[in-house]
Amino acid sequence: MKTTLFWLSVLVWFPLVAHSQTTITGLISDKKGRPLPGASVGILGGYDGAMTADNGTFSFSTSEKGSTRVRLQMLGFQSRDTLLTLGQSGNVALNLQLSDVSVALNEVQVKSKGNDFLSKGGTLSLQALDVRAMGGSNADIANAFRTLPGVQPVTNATGLLVRGGSGDETKVFIDGMQANNFFYTGSPDVSQRGRFNPDLFEGNFFSSGGYSALYGQALSSTLILDTRNLPAQSSVNAAINSTGGTLDATHLMARQRQAISASVNYMNMSPYYQLVPQRRDFTEGPSFLDMTVNVRKQFRRQDMLKLLSSYGQNNVAFTMPNVDRANVRDYYRLQSRNVYNNLTYSSFLGRGIHLHAGFAFSLASTTYQSDTLMQIDAKSPNRALPERQVLLGSYQGRVVLRKVINPNTDIYIGAETQLTTDTYARAYAGRSRQDLVNGQYVAAFAETNLTVQERWNARLGVRLEHQSLLSGTNLSPRATVNYRLAKQEKLFVSYGQFFQTPDTQWLINRTSPNDRLQAQKATHYIVGYLRERAGSIIRLEAFYKTYNRLLRTTDTSTTGQGYAQGIEAFWRNKSLIKNGDFWLSYAYLDTKRQYLTYPVMAQPNFAARHVASAVMKKYLTGPALSVGLTYTYASGRPYYNPSQPVSEFMTDRTADYHNLGVTLAHLTRFLGSNALWVMSANNLLGSQQIFDYQYSTIDPSRRQAVTPLASRFYYVGLFLSWGIDKRQKTIDDLL
Repeated sequence: MKTTLFWLSVLVWFPLVAHSQTTITGLISDKKGRPLPGASVGILGGYDGAMTADNGTFSFSTSEKGSTRVRLQMLGFQSRDTLLTLGQSGNVALNLQLSDVSVALNEVQVKSKGNDFLSKGGTLSLQALDVRAMGGSNADIANAFRTLPGVQPVTNATGLLVRGGSGDETKVFIDGMQANNFFYTGSPDVSQRGRFNPDLFEGNFFSSGGYSALYGQALSSTLILDTRNLPAQSSVNAAINSTGGTLDATHLMARQRQAISASVNYMNMSPYYQLVPQRRDFTEGPSFLDMTVNVRKQFRRQDMLKLLSSYGQNNVAFTMPNVDRANVRDYYRLQSRNVYNNLTYSSFLGRGIHLHAGFAFSLASTTYQSDTLMQIDAKSPNRALPERQVLLGSYQGRVVLRKVINPNTDIYIGAETQLTTDTYARAYAGRSRQDLVNGQYVAAFAETNLTVQERWNARLGVRLEHQSLLSGTNLSPRATVNYRLAKQEKLFVSYGQFFQTPDTQWLINRTSPNDRLQAQKATHYIVGYLRERAGSIIRLEAFYKTYNRLLRTTDTSTTGQGYAQGIEAFWRNKSLIKNGDFWLSYAYLDTKRQYLTYPVMAQPNFAARHVASAVMKKYLTGPALSVGLTYTYASGRPYYNPSQPVSEFMTDRTADYHNLGVTLAHLTRFLGSNALWVMSANNLLGSQQIFDYQYSTIDPSRRQAVTPLASRFYYVGLFLSWGIDKRQKTIDDLL
C-alpha cells in the first residue's frame, strides 16, 4: 500500500514540478561583442546554473520563483548580477556583456577561464586556425610553434627544442595531465607530427621558460593544451588531404549538457612519395591510424567531466645508403602502438573554492628492426634481423584545489603521482634479453597569484618532487613579478628551478642507494618587457639558464652541466595589414653543454645561434581567400667531425638555414557543407637545408649530409563541416 501511494505521489507531483521549471537561456559576450566560452551563469545562493559553450550561449532550468538574482562570473572579467522575476512570464532569455579587468598577455592576475586550472600565465597562444593558416605548418601544432621566439626550426628532431634545450626537455599537458608520447614515433633524423588534431583544443599555450609550479618534469618549457568545452550544436566534419583523411562527428545531447565526439584519422605517405621522390627508399609506409573519443558532461553550475581517449598506430620501413660501404644499404623498420586516456573533473565547491581532479594513463609499444643489408636483399630481407622492443607505461593521478579570494588573488594547492612501468627487450639469433624499470614520481605544489599594489602583482609557487628511481627529494621554488608601466604595458622578471628524470633506459639495474642517479636540474632567470594594445603585441626577453646534473652516458652518471643565455624579440600586429596578421620574431642564443658523450663543453648540434621568423596572413574578402607566408632563417648549426681534435669538438658549422612556406585557405561551400580548402608548401626557394653530417667509422673522409627527405613538402586538404556553419567564425579569426 505504501509503495502504491508513493508512485501515485510521484505521478501527481512530477508534472507539477516539471511545469514549474523556468528555463533561462542567453548569450554572454565581452564589450566588443565577442562570445565568452567558459563563463559561469548561476542562481546566486542556489545550485542551478551552467557554463557557456564555445559560442557564448548557455541554458539551464530552475525551480526558483519570484525575485531571483543571477550572477555572471568569468575570472579576468568583472562579475555581474542581474535581477530577474521568475515564475510569471515563462522562460527567460538574456543577452549580457562582461567588462574585461585582465591586463595583458603574460599577466599573472586571475584571468581567462572560470576554472583556470591550467595556469597559462606567461604563455604565448595560438588558436587552431592559426595552426592551419600559417604558411608551411601543414596543420601541425609543433610546426606552428616553431615560428615563435626561442624555438629551433628543425626537421630532423621531434618535439619543441627551446632555448638551448633538447626535444625531451619540453613536455605537453592536456587539460592539466601530462601527455606522454604526444608525438608519433618514427624514423631517425625525421621530425614527427603530433598525434592530435589541432581542432580538438580550444587553445594551445606555449611557455618558453619560467612556467607555473603546477607543472613539472620539463627542464625547458611546456605546451599546455585545453580541450574544448560543450559545442553549440551537433556537427559532422570530414577532411581529405594529400596524405590521407579524417572523419569526426559530435553529438550534443541531454539538454545541451553532454556531448560525445569520435574521430578517425588515417595517413599513408606511400602515394605521396610516389609523386614526390624521397631520399630514402621506403618499402612500407609511413602509415598512421588514429582513433579518438572525446566525452564532455556538464553538471550543475561549473562542474564539468571530460574524457579523452585515443588509440594510434604507425608503421614505416626503408633502406638508405650505408656510409661505410657502397654496396650495402642500411635497413630500418618500425612498428608503434599507442593508447592514451585522460579523465578530468572540475567542480565548484562553493565559497570561491574549485576542485580539479584527473587521471591519465598511456601505453606505448614500439618495435625496431635495423641492420646493414647487401643490395640484393635490401628490398625484402628474408633473415632474422636484430629486434628491439620498448614498452612504456604511465599512470598519473592529480588533484588541485583552487581558492579565489578576490578578482586579483587566488591560491592553488595540489598533489600528483605518476607510476611508470617501462620494458626494454632485445632479440637476435635466438638470444633475448629483457629489462624492466618500475618507478613512482610524487609531487606536491602550491601557488598564488596576487596583487601587491595597483601596479605590482606576482605569481609565487613552490613544488616538491621525489622519484623513487633517483636519489634525493627536490624543492623547486618559482616566482614571476610584474610591474605595470601603463595600461597593458609592463616589465616582468621570473625565476625558477626545474627538475627532470633521465630516460629510464639509463636507470636499469640502478636500484641500490649508492648507485642511483640524480634528477637533472635547470635554473631559469628571465627579465622582459611586454606591451599589448590595439591589436599589437611587443615582447622582449632576456634569459639565462644553467644546467646541472645532466646525464652523461660515457659513465652513466648525472655529472653533466651546461648553460644557455640569450635575447628574444616578438612583435605581432593585426592592424598593420588590413584584414591581416603579421609578426616578426628573433632569438639570439649562446649555449654550451657537456652531456651524453660530449667530452667537453660544446654547443649542441640542435642549437643555432641566430633564429628569425616572419609570418604574414592576409584575408581577401572578395574571393574568401586567406594567404599565409612564413619565412624562417637560422644560422649554421655545429656538427661532429671525427677528424677534429677534442679541443675542436663540435666547432664545424653547417650552412645557414632558409625556409619560405606558403599556405592558401579558401572558404566556400561544397557538397552542402561549409568547406575550407587548404594548400601548403614549404621551402619554396628550394634552399639546401643541412642539419648534420654522419661520418664513416672506417674512412672519416666519407660522410652523408642529414637533410629533409625531399627539398619541398606539399600539402593539399579539404575540410568539410555539416551542422555548424563555421565560415563566419573562421573569417573573424582570420581577420
